[in-house]
Amino acid sequence: MNAESAYVFRHALLRDAAYQLQLPGDRARLHGFALDVITALAGSPPPPGPLDPDEPAARPHPADPFAGELARHAALAGPNFAEARLAWLRRFADVSDRAGDVAAAAEAWLEAAGLLGKRGGAEARRRAAEMLRLRGRNREAEGLLEEALKATRDAGDARHEGIVLGSLANLVSETGRVPEAEEMLDRSVELLRRAGDRKWESTELANLGNLYVTTGRSDLAGETYRRAAAIRPASADRRSEGVALINLANIDRVQGRLEDAERGLRQGVGIFRAMNDGRALSLSLSNLAGLLWARNDAAAAEPIFLEALDLCRQTGNRRSEGIALGHLADIRQESQRFDEADRLYDASLAILREAGVVLFEGGVLGNRARLRHKSGRLAEAHSDYERAIELLRSARERRMLGGHLLGFAALLVAVGLHQAARAAALEGASLLKSERDTASLAEGAAWLRTACDLAGIAPIETGGEDA
Repeated sequence: MNAESAYVFRHALLRDAAYQLQLPGDRARLHGFALDVITALAGSPPPPGPLDPDEPAARPHPADPFAGELARHAALAGPNFAEARLAWLRRFADVSDRAGDVAAAAEAWLEAAGLLGKRGGAEARRRAAEMLRLRGRNREAEGLLEEALKATRDAGDARHEGIVLGSLANLVSETGRVPEAEEMLDRSVELLRRAGDRKWESTELANLGNLYVTTGRSDLAGETYRRAAAIRPASADRRSEGVALINLANIDRVQGRLEDAERGLRQGVGIFRAMNDGRALSLSLSNLAGLLWARNDAAAAEPIFLEALDLCRQTGNRRSEGIALGHLADIRQESQRFDEADRLYDASLAILREAGVVLFEGGVLGNRARLRHKSGRLAEAHSDYERAIELLRSARERRMLGGHLLGFAALLVAVGLHQAARAAALEGASLLKSERDTASLAEGAAWLRTACDLAGIAPIETGGEDA
């Protein structure tokens, strides 16, 4: 140990010993004194009002770097500082969220929940759950949302119950329990309509539209998005406007209006970039890159996916990081960089499994299966396809399921299971036709036709050969 290290070690021991020699009351007074001094130097932000889902984000303040330390001093200063402790905890949660430290934000919201009544405590738990969901800790997040839901019902707060139900539905949908999520969103929309909260009603209608897209009901999704846009208050913030643009662009994409979709996505990206909203920007960039990728413009899509991935990491959004990694792997596979793609698929799946995001895990598994088929790892490809199809069936996702069934059919042809291949191909083609996804149908039919040629058998007709 060098002299400097020895000094630091001894200094820490002496400091802790001196601290422990103080009587508990004296220690509490010292913490209160430290709180007053730091607050006087940095300037205390205005005391927050009642905790509400529509509470605006806190503006940056000189005291922000010390918010966590001030909350700790207030906690150790005793019950007379409970109000200051709560104020600084809320500030620290906002600061941590902005900095991408969503784990610290979740802990701060949970601590704050214990200091608040039923209504405020429910909102603090909802916010903590949203942070945990971003980190992929869905089981803990679901438990908190259930607690928050009970508190809002006990308090007879229908508006807040509707908001919490919407958060819970989004989580439940990701874990593959789609019928349950749909029931929750229907109930959420009804509660918010009765409460007269048009902004949140519009938000949950849009989430319901997203669910309809996932389950292949694109016409119903489009109708629902339009209802959401029609009731969104003119006074809604810019972020709500950006979200609405992204939602409508996604339905344009599903229904084949690709130029309209790209225009809407770029407008949404512009709004979130101007707002410096890294989390929303990363999601809108991923959607834009996905559209460009679907239009066979990998050169334009790859740098946008890379920017989205970087933002996911900066904002602590593990769930979206896993999805972005999967998309990048798809691009590397298409450009024949198979080793890179394989590593990216593994990294993506590790995150998505940890997060319990069933829908996207199924999609990524199916894409990795195709890579393994191409590289001759047929047994591994077979296992990946089976698991992907199982997950996508459980999530009721029709478009990806249809594409992966056609890929699975090509693999089954390669291993000599021709009858099973025909059944998988016909089911996959039927799903894609019902979704009017002619591009995916044509691509899957071409891949299947190549497999049949290599196996020396007659082509399996899917109706997508001339699409």
